[in-house]
Amino acid sequence: FRETLADQADAISCSDRGTITIAQSGASFTGTVTQTGTCFGPAGSTDNSGSSTISGQVTGTTIEFGMPGCRYQGRVGGDPINAAVGTLSCTTQQGGHTFAFAGDWQFSSGVASVTISPRPAGVESGDTLRLTAELRDAAGNLMSGRRVTWTSSAPGVVAVDSTGRVRSVALGPAVITATSDPVFPFEDPQSDSETVRAYVVFTSVSAGDSHTCGVTTRHAAYCWGWQLDGRLGNNTPGSDYQTIPSPVFGGLAFSSVSAGVRHTCGVTTDQVAYCWGRVSEGELGSGSTTTFAPAPVQVSGAIAFSSISAGHDYTCAISTSGAAYCWGLNDRGQLGDDTYVNRATPVPLSSVLTFTAISAGRGDPGAHTCAITTTGTGSCWGQGLGGQLGRSDGPPNVPGPVAGGLSLGSVTTGGEHTCAVDATGAAYCWGSNFVGQLGDGVTYGTGTPTAVAGGLTFTSLTAGGSVTCGVTTASAGYCWGGGQLGTGVPPYVAQTTPAPVLGGLTFTSLSANGINAHICGLTTTGLIYCWGRGLEGQLGNGATTDQPTPVVVSGQR
Repeated sequence: FRETLADQADAISCSDRGTITIAQSGASFTGTVTQTGTCFGPAGSTDNSGSSTISGQVTGTTIEFGMPGCRYQGRVGGDPINAAVGTLSCTTQQGGHTFAFAGDWQFSSGVASVTISPRPAGVESGDTLRLTAELRDAAGNLMSGRRVTWTSSAPGVVAVDSTGRVRSVALGPAVITATSDPVFPFEDPQSDSETVRAYVVFTSVSAGDSHTCGVTTRHAAYCWGWQLDGRLGNNTPGSDYQTIPSPVFGGLAFSSVSAGVRHTCGVTTDQVAYCWGRVSEGELGSGSTTTFAPAPVQVSGAIAFSSISAGHDYTCAISTSGAAYCWGLNDRGQLGDDTYVNRATPVPLSSVLTFTAISAGRGDPGAHTCAITTTGTGSCWGQGLGGQLGRSDGPPNVPGPVAGGLSLGSVTTGGEHTCAVDATGAAYCWGSNFVGQLGDGVTYGTGTPTAVAGGLTFTSLTAGGSVTCGVTTASAGYCWGGGQLGTGVPPYVAQTTPAPVLGGLTFTSLSANGINAHICGLTTTGLIYCWGRGLEGQLGNGATTDQPTPVVVSGQR
């Protein structure tokens, strides 16, 4: 309720504002006006606040009511009464004189509250969420048919349209506000706000040299860390640090990504391979060796791939038919094509074998490759001076069987060592062992598979430069070797047997980087944690500091 009135002769004016409560019975009604206000005149200002009873009636669109000393007439907005506007006349006695006042008044059943739902609210990257706004009047009645205006405090993070549908643009929070649209000029808008956070849910993670990448439930690829040479794939040239997950440019739908030392590759849901980052050795497979690629480029050859592994300046992948292909640096025969010639496009192995898994070497030198055949036999090629090929016969630049006759389910290659899980879940490693990366309790190497100490049963292993980690069948994470292990052992102090990762987390997978500096893991709760070196933002927690124990990557649910 609002009114303005004045006595023009004596230059006295009043302005009041308050609430009006009406109980209507047919054409008649009674009620109460409670107001606050001030009158101004030659003698100064006086308080005009108070409460008065009213009574009146409605005839068609005409409304009349009165309170002591005043009469109100006007037009009504509906039946039952929901709004009205009109004129008023009042008389008052002061100092033996009668003063006449006239003015305007208006009231409406305005919005008293706005409530946004759902709350708390979040929207997964690539998805939308519809927010609703509930409007009620002062009596608590739900008001339908009223409009609200939606706004976002950060439309570059979470955008909102005129219907309340929010859409994630980047990862992070934004305050979404719904404000009621006044129906009458005198109606005050009401609003409510809710912080909406845009997040991602990852299904896999891969730790590279100074960067990390992952794939979400919606098949979007994200990378974070050092974007030198374009290895993050966000189409941003330069060498800045990206400390939280950043989407890979192009909107491609990935089934997997693999972060190498200075480049990254992935396979899309339609089995096409793409790579980005450094290209000087041909490791992107695009046919170019002259510039880096800050965004994904398609691997040449129109080959349908099922999996891919990015190593130290080279890449290997398995086709949907089980054939293995490699490309990039080949100075140690790591491409397995019976040459030592670099390849800028995929070349098949010099072998008729078919494979289920392949791992390109990482770390320093990271120049050997191993794979598992469809019969469960391990096969390795490339540099083998440290015994990392697990074999002693045949030319190193073509695939050869790993000694021991083990039936293997998975394999992973580090700088100069290799590890695998057999069909029973037992872990075996071979190659260099100067910091205990074989996990057999000693620091001297072996050229044949040796059992990892401790009797643990593993579902998967990951090898970095001179570090190895694994996830047991109980979802526990263990690491050994030398580096940022997350086990409480100081960096670069040899850990010769598996030690549990601190923090009490349970994992579905782990990924160790190529220079022993950071490790990441996907937990059973669907969150990625990273630990170790963080100077380049590779831990993804919004900081550039090292973390000796697991910290959660930002931007997740």
